[in-house]
Amino acid sequence: MQRAPLLSPLIDAGPYFFDAQSATFGPDAHTVLVSGNRDGDGDILTLDLRSGRLTPLRLQPRGARSASWSQTAHRVLYLSAAGGSFFQSDLYTADINGEDSRKVDVGDLHVGFAGWSPDGRRIVFNTTGMSGSRQIFVVDVDGKTSPNSHRM
Repeated sequence: MQRAPLLSPLIDAGPYFFDAQSATFGPDAHTVLVSGNRDGDGDILTLDLRSGRLTPLRLQPRGARSASWSQTAHRVLYLSAAGGSFFQSDLYTADINGEDSRKVDVGDLHVGFAGWSPDGRRIVFNTTGMSGSRQIFVVDVDGKTSPNSHRM
C-alpha cells in the first residue's frame, strides 16, 4: 500500500483568524484566490505562492465569498449577501485590486454559485427558486442581455 505524501498547509493561521472555504489558482499559477471567513464576514484574499503573502481584496459590498478569476486574471467574480441571508446573494465583478466593483444585473434572482465562461464574456450561475426547483442561468457580464434559464 502506497502512503500519501506529507503535505504542508499553505495557510495555517488557526480557526479563529481565517476559515478558508475555497481556493482557485490564478492563470499565472503563482497566485491563489482564497475565499473564506474572518470576523464573521466573508473575505477574499490573494495568496502569492512564491512569497506566502496574503493580501485581502477590499471588495464592496462586504461579505464577499465564492470568488473566481476571469481567464485574463484582470477581474474576479464573487458573491455577496451584504445585509441579507447567505442564500440571497448578489453577483459582482471587480478588478484584481478589489476596486471597480460592479453588480451583475440578474434581476430578482438570488445566486448560489457562479463561474466565468472561457472567453470571460459570460457568467453561469445557479439559483434555487421558492418552490425548491434549481435553475442554471447564463448572463453576459455587461448585463445587456437577460439571463437565459435552464431548469434542472
